Amino acid sequence: MLRFVGLFLVLALLFGAVVYSGNPVVFFDPPSFLLVCGGVVGVLIMTQEASTWACVFRLFFGGLPEKDDTQSTLLFLETGSRAAIGFGLMGQLIGFVTMLANLSDPSAIGPAMAVSLLSILYGVGVSEILFAPMMSRLLVGSKVHPGTIRKMGFIYLAVCVVLLLITTFFMFMLSFSNYEFLQ
Repeated sequence: MLRFVGLFLVLALLFGAVVYSGNPVVFFDPPSFLLVCGGVVGVLIMTQEASTWACVFRLFFGGLPEKDDTQSTLLFLETGSRAAIGFGLMGQLIGFVTMLANLSDPSAIGPAMAVSLLSILYGVGVSEILFAPMMSRLLVGSKVHPGTIRKMGFIYLAVCVVLLLITTFFMFMLSFSNYEFLQ
């Protein structure tokens, strides 16, 4: 019960921040959403057994998997978390390519930048709001040593931050130019 209160609190805070920003519609980008969520589901379908899906649903709704299923459930959650951030990175790169391909049209840069940033937002959101809490619950409930489970997620996140900084710098520099070099 408490986990649903926490989930509601996190989602309410995110929703409040989006609404407070002024225009909540700009935070919804169907291609980015489909890329991240569809990519995660696709990777999980390719890599995980049906019985593991049942264990994850049981974990989400309050139960713990059987002792024999703990490792496979942990692998499922780790794979989903990495896939979410990975597909967020792919969306960011797609947005970069689109942005760079349309440098001659300054009005096309903004939408491409939005795809880029929203893909990362969705990827990190799915990873940290959906998979990370379930992974923590499983680790605490089963007394399994986490080891390097989250190490790859942090590496992906570091790459996202570096790409975001590069993009921000590029957009900052582009905003000061008069676009003459593009013609």
